[in-house]
Amino acid sequence: MEQQEADYLNEIENELRQSQKEKRDLAKTQLGMYEMGNDENNLIKWQLNLEEEKDRIFHLLKGHRKVSNEKGEEVWIEPLTQDSVIMNDYGIDYIMGLLESFVNRNIILSNWDEDRIKEICLDLGNQINEDIYNDYERMGLNTDDKRKKFAILVWKVLINIEASLRRAIGGRENLNLRKIITVNQNENPLMASRMSDYPVVNQPKKKWYKFGQ
Repeated sequence: MEQQEADYLNEIENELRQSQKEKRDLAKTQLGMYEMGNDENNLIKWQLNLEEEKDRIFHLLKGHRKVSNEKGEEVWIEPLTQDSVIMNDYGIDYIMGLLESFVNRNIILSNWDEDRIKEICLDLGNQINEDIYNDYERMGLNTDDKRKKFAILVWKVLINIEASLRRAIGGRENLNLRKIITVNQNENPLMASRMSDYPVVNQPKKKWYKFGQ
């Protein structure tokens, strides 16, 4: 009788230990899924966050230099001379307005074809050339040295805009993000509810006209 009671108690203890082990394993699994989900979410945010790049362009337009401070941190500092500043605030506002219009999440999550992108860049390049040429003194290009940098300035703006547009060729960026989310959803059920945060954005096909038509 005593042996039966001892065996019964041992069986209960073993079941309890097994249950506790299963709970610990489940907690570890859920924690791993959560951390993996955070990693994927951070990757998505990094891909869609274009503010750092626009901030870098702003500092370069202002003639700022990046140096390391006493703590080893990289910081932007004022230019040594005003000769490093190509445009004044009015001109910089014009350039940053262009970048805000074309380098953003709405653009890269759209669906463009390559011919349309080439058309946009061609028309936009012509328009930027015309705008700056007609207003170059007001934009701060008031010396021969600064005006010599006019062409490269336009090229730098266009190359960033083209890069943004090309991320949306055939809805590529949108598809890549949804693949990341889908893979993570299959591996991590906790992420399933996040799918609705990233809807497919398609750019409707329209008939476009070039400037001046």
